[in-house]
Amino acid sequence: RKNSRVPELPRPDPQSATPLLIGVTGHRHPHPEDIAAAEAALDRVFTDLRRRLPDTPLRVVSGMADGADRIVVRVALRHQLLVTALLPMPLHEYAADFSASSLAELQEILAQPGVEQIELPTSLAVARGAARPRGER
Repeated sequence: RKNSRVPELPRPDPQSATPLLIGVTGHRHPHPEDIAAAEAALDRVFTDLRRRLPDTPLRVVSGMADGADRIVVRVALRHQLLVTALLPMPLHEYAADFSASSLAELQEILAQPGVEQIELPTSLAVARGAARPRGER
């Protein structure tokens, strides 16, 4: 009788394993009483994913808007997940959309280890002068 046990596969190197990407989008102004419940739910999700996928790097991808995006990112960083801050334009332009305190929080997050910042280029129309960035109108 043959051994029906499935042979154990070698564990992948976490540094070279393909990550599971977790995209984030949500409301910019969540109800304050909903934030703690959202954080607790995210804690459970990230803990469960780590348990089920111990050798798979987990990476949160976020546009870093106020509200839900940043809630998810803060919880992800507490769980030591990788974060890609996918900014829709260069940071110096994106900064015009934020209050001083929100921009300070964004800059603090971007400075964290494990956070990769990607800035999408300004649109071709803006680059050619057909439209001007906010503040130059």
